[in-house]
Amino acid sequence: MGNDANCLCKVLCSEDSIFKMTDDAWNNACINIRVHDKLDLYAAGYKRASDILAAHVISTGMGLDACIYPILFLYRHYLELRLKELLHSGSKLLSKNYTMKSTHSLIRLWSDARPLVHEIFPDGDAAELDSLERLLSEFSRIDEKSEAFRYPVNKKGAMYLDDIKYINVRNLIEILAKVESLLDGISCAVSAYLENMVK
Repeated sequence: MGNDANCLCKVLCSEDSIFKMTDDAWNNACINIRVHDKLDLYAAGYKRASDILAAHVISTGMGLDACIYPILFLYRHYLELRLKELLHSGSKLLSKNYTMKSTHSLIRLWSDARPLVHEIFPDGDAAELDSLERLLSEFSRIDEKSEAFRYPVNKKGAMYLDDIKYINVRNLIEILAKVESLLDGISCAVSAYLENMVK
């Protein structure tokens, strides 16, 4: 047992650092790049990461039962960030004061965002927004506080996701791609309007 412990101790050394730049520049991610809206960058990153992970488990057939949790967490966090970004940019476009709520609730965020979307796009398709609201409500019912895909139990010890047996990851990707198309389309249009205001 002593030898095994010594083996583990030799894995790390005092020069190791997690957050650093190295000589292979193509692998150095740019953290503080200047962008119009950093929330947009974060949202896009979480969506892209979830797509990559979901596509990987589908193509390899490996790790789905374990990876479904980070896949769903990443998708959910994308939705939360995209809604917060829409609230921020939409309020700015309409010259409205908006204080970002300290909430993870997709439905609370959407209930604030939907009136802005309607004001910016009065001729938009209400039925499509109703469908989006239904999907956000579905996600919110399963994971109201952004915890159900991070932990197996809540703070009281009750199981999360106890009433769900299966989630089809291919269907998940397809539906979230539609949601992304709508939300990112709204976001891009709002950004374009904001840029025109500056000119």
